[in-house]
Amino acid sequence: MKPILPRSGSQAMKRAILRMRGSQSGSAISNLLRIWRYEPERLLICDTEGNIHQSPRTSAATFQITIRNGKGDEVVPRAIVNHGITKAEIFELSGASGHFAVRGCFAKFYGLPNMEIATGADGVHSATWRDIAETIKRYIKKHKLEGPTPFLGFIDWSSAYVDYHALKAGLDTVLEGSLLPPYPVSGDVGNNFNPLSWWRMLRRLLKLEKEPKLQLTLANLFSILEPDELWLEAHAHDSDADVQMLIRVLQYTLDIWELVEEGGDRIEQQVALGYDLEPGCAIEDDIYSSVEVEREGDDLEPYLDDVEEE
Repeated sequence: MKPILPRSGSQAMKRAILRMRGSQSGSAISNLLRIWRYEPERLLICDTEGNIHQSPRTSAATFQITIRNGKGDEVVPRAIVNHGITKAEIFELSGASGHFAVRGCFAKFYGLPNMEIATGADGVHSATWRDIAETIKRYIKKHKLEGPTPFLGFIDWSSAYVDYHALKAGLDTVLEGSLLPPYPVSGDVGNNFNPLSWWRMLRRLLKLEKEPKLQLTLANLFSILEPDELWLEAHAHDSDADVQMLIRVLQYTLDIWELVEEGGDRIEQQVALGYDLEPGCAIEDDIYSSVEVEREGDDLEPYLDDVEEE
């Protein structure tokens, strides 16, 4: 059976990577590779579960969270967010009462919207936003992270940084939003660590944007890159499983990038003959201005079945 993606060392993959090198995305990937190698403790890799549609995002819209660093070590272990109010109140404030799919997501983490305090199921770790802030502070102290900001990058699987906004909204409620690195804007090459947009660009350069099996939901891409890792894929839409999948996708991305960077001019000469190596900047601009679809479908569609079965 023909593989969905070309091999990491293939001419097609090298050619696509070379076209990315002159773009803003290429600069960001090179910067991330440096941090990944030498300062992985200064990276925050995060996933949240909740109502990603809410805008502006409020703390009540986040139900579960996990943060790990570039080595895969825990920064904030998987936790149900304890908002200190009842499940019924969170049900309303999060928008679950008015959104069919969010209702299913709420039920997964909190159960029925009753008058109990929203701490999640018995025996499941929960944390308030103050707990989460203090956990991040202990991590900073443990690793002696110094400088104007302890962290050099925030990474989630979203071109709209929905997890960044979720975490920032929660930390702001306890006046600890400054623990996060500055909001990554598209023109800021150094901080724009946006792997979903990178993969959209790579998919376009590989001429695979119409390949139906290459949908860039995190779980689907992970299943293509790591077909034998069935456990993580089966636990998609759990914040910790999603963070672990994202780390593996990042590692694959950086591995193929490093392969081309280390090859340097030799690889460029090999693949340039007969090929158009014009930088993919126009493609990049189109991707960054497009509406996000993969993350929204990836996060909320699975909960539709849960609601229908109730």
